[in-house]
Amino acid sequence: MPPKSTPASLTPHAKKTPSTPANDHSNGSSSKAPVASTPKTVNTVKRRGPNQDGRGSNTPRTPQNPPTPGTAKSSKKDRTGRKRYKKKKTPAAEGDEQDGVIESDPIAEMEWAEPVVGDDQGWRVVSSGGGSLDVKRIAFSADSRYMLVPVGSNVKVYSVATGKVIRVLKREAPTSQKKPTVVAIQWHPTEASQTYIAYDDGTIRLWAVLEGTIRQEWKHPSPITHFILDPNNPTNTFLLTITSPASQLQQSQSQSQPTSPTTAFVTFNLSTNKVVASKHKFRRRILAFEVSQDRDWLVVADETMFGVVRLGGTKNGGGGEMRRYYPDEDIQSIAIHPTEGYVAVGEKTGKITSWYCLGTDEKSQKNPVKSSVHWHANQVNALAFTSDGTYMLSGGEESVLVIWQLGTKHKDFLPRLGWTIQSLTVTPDQQHYAVGLGNNSVLVIGAAGMKIRMSLAGVICANMDKTKYPSLPTLPHLPQLSSLILPGTPGTLQIYAPESDTHIQTIETSTSTRLLRSSQIEIPQPFITTVGISQDGKWMATVEERERKEEGGVQFGRERWLKFW
Repeated sequence: MPPKSTPASLTPHAKKTPSTPANDHSNGSSSKAPVASTPKTVNTVKRRGPNQDGRGSNTPRTPQNPPTPGTAKSSKKDRTGRKRYKKKKTPAAEGDEQDGVIESDPIAEMEWAEPVVGDDQGWRVVSSGGGSLDVKRIAFSADSRYMLVPVGSNVKVYSVATGKVIRVLKREAPTSQKKPTVVAIQWHPTEASQTYIAYDDGTIRLWAVLEGTIRQEWKHPSPITHFILDPNNPTNTFLLTITSPASQLQQSQSQSQPTSPTTAFVTFNLSTNKVVASKHKFRRRILAFEVSQDRDWLVVADETMFGVVRLGGTKNGGGGEMRRYYPDEDIQSIAIHPTEGYVAVGEKTGKITSWYCLGTDEKSQKNPVKSSVHWHANQVNALAFTSDGTYMLSGGEESVLVIWQLGTKHKDFLPRLGWTIQSLTVTPDQQHYAVGLGNNSVLVIGAAGMKIRMSLAGVICANMDKTKYPSLPTLPHLPQLSSLILPGTPGTLQIYAPESDTHIQTIETSTSTRLLRSSQIEIPQPFITTVGISQDGKWMATVEERERKEEGGVQFGRERWLKFW
């Protein structure tokens, strides 16, 4: 019985054998004998550059350890010196020759090599966009013309009038190091075109915003979490710095429920580049760090308490002693009234309590008068006052912006903003409100008429829970707009232009309202699983699903909808 011939396509990197001439009819057959050769599918799986020894990718390479006859040829290496596959040795059937017989799938058993670092023939990143917007640190210029939004280690400067990005203040860092994150932005008190930006690695920079240049830089030895200029002495800054040693931080991170590192309240002098005072310490995560509009009070808050410090009157700055107050419910947000001496505290239960504790009267400081208003059904994530103190803004899990007229207790509402409200910022001229949402987007709303004037966003799906709302298997492309269609919040799609790093539009495929039951179980929302675009880009098809759980002893299945647009 003649030996079985192994097809060349089933023997990756097989050793070449001399081909049989066309006029050789050894077995009475007129066909050519199969020639073993390296299959193209294996060689083109990963693009390869020059070898480590300097030879090009087309230069033959002699195997370092030639295979022993009768064994599986799994030690042979490709042109980059890496093993491309591993072939199991299987016993030959009776009457078959063992050498060269492959009874298992060689493609399924290959060990694919990792991409070559620095390979100029392979894939590489040419541009990146999106990023995570830090909506809790938005800052407006004194003339309300520009809005600064942190995005990781950079800060994007937007024009409030046009909504366009006019400048990006980039923080460069070596590729081998982690880039620092922006933790605070504050405009210069006298130079309208300059701003201070603090980073979590302890760096503080003074930027010329419109020019995009660095005017001055300072370095604090410890990581920074919050930064505020001393309103009574601009050469001093108030910092919250992490003071825990590295061993304590590693132990905290290794625990199943890690504790927050110790945070210190220090006064840092910019002219001497030294710490001149360090008085207070905190062992919980800090939620707020603000100075009152009259420059007399500083308020710092964590989840269980808020502290008040009277500024001025000390030699090195930093104020006097801190008086601490403990609300009955967990704190979610705070805001200082600009003209009256009280602090508004947004609580986890949805109640907003005003503490009249910013007076000079010793009695009012020890036992402050309190008053409360209540509309939110869930926690109040954000609070803000207009600069004249006439209105208070609040927002939370309901995706509803509430405007409180403090004199009359009248309320106005702007509902269905798309996702949970995380931050609220009012322009100095009180003409616009910046609403930061939990889906990585910001809405700028005009105070007159309560209309959305500008919408900006990163990649919205980056902030979604992938266990409940999985991403799309593919990213459809819109050639007309040079944009991609990305999943947004449940029931929405995002049109995003990666080249210009711009959010184009949000498409709402199903109407939904964020309502939470009293049991705090979120109502299942429909989410998009598949999107298809026609070749001419004029039609779109979507598939939506919603998981219906057991209700009242009745088990519901999954619902699906196919829609054409």
